Amino acid sequence: MLLGGRKKKEMTGLAIGVSSMKSGERVLLHVRCELGYGKKGSFSFPNVPPMTYLLHEVELIGFDETKEGKARGDLTVEERIGAADRRKMDGNALFKEDKLEEAMQKDEMAIAYMGDDFMFQLFGKYRDMALAAKNPCHLNIAACVVKLKRYEEAIGHRSIVSAHSS
Repeated sequence: MLLGGRKKKEMTGLAIGVSSMKSGERVLLHVRCELGYGKKGSFSFPNVPPMTYLLHEVELIGFDETKEGKARGDLTVEERIGAADRRKMDGNALFKEDKLEEAMQKDEMAIAYMGDDFMFQLFGKYRDMALAAKNPCHLNIAACVVKLKRYEEAIGHRSIVSAHSS
């Protein structure tokens, strides 16, 4: 899917691409520099050189309406962590019912609240709180994929938790 042109200037190419996806769909989004980081690029996080075309591999696992009535980016740190915790608890309940794919989706949604861009900004007690919400989700996914005999995936999720602990 090639994104570009002058339509919807206020949206980034990634947002435009995701907004046209269906739940469960997986795509490669090619985003023209005008709808990415543009002529200036980004020299903070993430570091993107000027005039860079972007390639995003995206899998839309579902739509997650926040119960707080705000966009995810408008939530406070505590609200984001709370929202992640609620999804983790939903995932735990689904795991107990042996609904493994649905449980993993809830945990993936919880992890999305603690994305790299968000975690990069945290320090001290807030980082600890976020990791306390995020790490159990990776372990929950690992438990699901072990039951599904997808052992390499389980190792990957365990490794993420180990990296956070060191």
